[in-house]
Amino acid sequence: MLSGLRVLVVEDVPAIRTLIRAFLELEGAAVIEAGTAREALAVAATCDFDVVLTDLVLPDVPGEAVITHIRALSRGRTAVAVLSGAGPHALSVALTLGAERVFRKPLAWEEIVAYLAERTRHPADGLVATETEKSMRVLIIEDDAAMRALLRDVLERAGHRVVERGDGVGLPALIEQEPFDAVVLDKEMPGVNGLDLLAFLRQRLPAVPVIFITAFGGRPVAEEAARRGAFSYLEKPFRVDTILDTLAAVHMYRIGVEPGS
Repeated sequence: MLSGLRVLVVEDVPAIRTLIRAFLELEGAAVIEAGTAREALAVAATCDFDVVLTDLVLPDVPGEAVITHIRALSRGRTAVAVLSGAGPHALSVALTLGAERVFRKPLAWEEIVAYLAERTRHPADGLVATETEKSMRVLIIEDDAAMRALLRDVLERAGHRVVERGDGVGLPALIEQEPFDAVVLDKEMPGVNGLDLLAFLRQRLPAVPVIFITAFGGRPVAEEAARRGAFSYLEKPFRVDTILDTLAAVHMYRIGVEPGS
């Protein structure tokens, strides 16, 4: 049923890891095991996989990092599913970060096999980036250090060059000194808020698309962002693929092609 499917299993409990591998190999999958996040990422850097099955609780680095790194490293071609006993909030965060499916422990084998069988019939297409797209220079303005680091990591692994700031202080001098192809801008910021920064950027850099992100949105904020010239509006939490797709649309805009044409 899973013949030819390449699967990486990331699980720190050897007995569970061995059981998953044996079960999947009986179904015809080719399986490699990793007991830590670092081991998994090292393997993924040298081998291609169709699916990564990962726990969220790992001994070195949280499983969420496996999700973001694998999705970025593979340009979205490798699907990631979570096998975990974590609570609803952690599983929701995993989906936001790019996990395609979550399976709660104790595992229901028939559900996992059905999911993997579907992956053999419909493999992930991923995001195919051109060299021009990969060379985009992106400015991230986000006051949340963890979110800023996550965005930087994902975008750099996707081939983009990133400059980051935690607020709008020094922005006028920065945009005079460095050229940018796109800006990712948060709404909630100390000092000058994101909407005012959006208006400033559209006035000073009218040709540079601004992707406006916020956890405190709704229709009024979306409409105001559009009125002030935002290229796109994303509400947190959003999936990693969403920001990469939006930057791909920015690239199409820059070269004068309508997205989807």
